[in-house]
Amino acid sequence: RRAERKQEANLLQNKRASGEKDLTEEVAGKEWGSGGLMDSLNPRKEDSGVKTSTRVKSAMKKRAVQSLSKYTSPETAKDLQERAELAGVFLADFVRGARSTMTGESLHQRVAIGNNVWGPTTKVWALVEHMRQQLDNGSIVEDTCRAITNLGHELTPPSLDEAIERLVQEGAIEAILAALSRHKLNLPVQLEGLRALALMATDQYINRHVDEGALVAVVTAMQKWPESQDLQIAGCHLLGRLSMKEGVKRRLGRDGVIPFLIQILKVNIASEHVQQVGCTALAILACGNDENAKKIEQAGGIQVIVQGSQQHHQHHATPPAAHAPTSVPSHLPPTA
Repeated sequence: RRAERKQEANLLQNKRASGEKDLTEEVAGKEWGSGGLMDSLNPRKEDSGVKTSTRVKSAMKKRAVQSLSKYTSPETAKDLQERAELAGVFLADFVRGARSTMTGESLHQRVAIGNNVWGPTTKVWALVEHMRQQLDNGSIVEDTCRAITNLGHELTPPSLDEAIERLVQEGAIEAILAALSRHKLNLPVQLEGLRALALMATDQYINRHVDEGALVAVVTAMQKWPESQDLQIAGCHLLGRLSMKEGVKRRLGRDGVIPFLIQILKVNIASEHVQQVGCTALAILACGNDENAKKIEQAGGIQVIVQGSQQHHQHHATPPAAHAPTSVPSHLPPTA
């Protein structure tokens, strides 16, 4: 490419020497003549030969997958090829000396903000690796946790289940908990971190959450930010999911989480969403556990639940009595 640029420059110099004076337009179309010399190293800014470049790139990708498939499964071969392609992009940015790459922002744009080209497997690997390398950067951790949570909206089973499995295998739980510990005073990081953990709190990974310290992390965050309804909702949701395991259910009952949740319901009596997720968490804790059910009753949980239910039932009550039905439908039980 450098040789071609040199030849073009020599040809234009020869034209000028032969008497052609106005070469402004022709020179402006060349990278070396328009002030964009370094763009010749950037395939994303190169207009000439784009179609040919795309065909060559597609053929090389196909050939790479075929070669790797001789030694491993087609799925693994595709994953390895995507990783190699990703590494090539990072290397290209490094060669260009872009400041954004040196601060992690270029990678951040590709990984956390969104990339429609990568498959879920590659994106999961990149997300976890990205967070691990940028734990000190609160905004990057926040966006990366949000991107992990968004996988729950972007994917459906069984692809979602596979993505969660890959996240856990790559150490996402440990990375998020490390970020929560490092950014205890950063509300957005705490909020997005709890939401991302909840996505991965499926039955087979609940114990791993607990072993790595998720219970301490969620209660600490909820105690630190009692005025944030969004964080209380995320915390109650995560506690509810973790309580699906009987052992965790008993532990939370012993550790005083039940009166803690009831207090949250009292403080947020006006928030219907907090009431919903908080009551759900209490219901899960009480389900099949008589000891926890007794603790809920002793802590005044039933009164708080009824109070919240009545308040929001009145909020959604049918308005004019004149327009209300005069009889209960036959398929519904009579009210007390």
